[in-house]
Amino acid sequence: MWFVEDENDDLIAIAVAGVRQFPQKRVVQISFVAGKRLVEWWPIFVEEMDRLARAQNATAIYAYGRPGWVRFWKSRGVAMHVTSEMLIRTL
Repeated sequence: MWFVEDENDDLIAIAVAGVRQFPQKRVVQISFVAGKRLVEWWPIFVEEMDRLARAQNATAIYAYGRPGWVRFWKSRGVAMHVTSEMLIRTL
């Protein structure tokens, strides 16, 4: 788990990430990211996820999210590969 607090100890952002081992590679998988004041913490977040990936000998960082994240990261030069999403049914 990764989080950012401001000078008043108010929570600004949180992320949940873990390491997954596949037969051919190891990756850091970001399962959840939420927060406010994104422009303040996103560079730190990218740096921390890179650090985690290197420390774990991972070859990639995977994340899943809504389409808005694709626009955000692409506009900042982060390489994106979009996978499809299929809704089976709403429960």
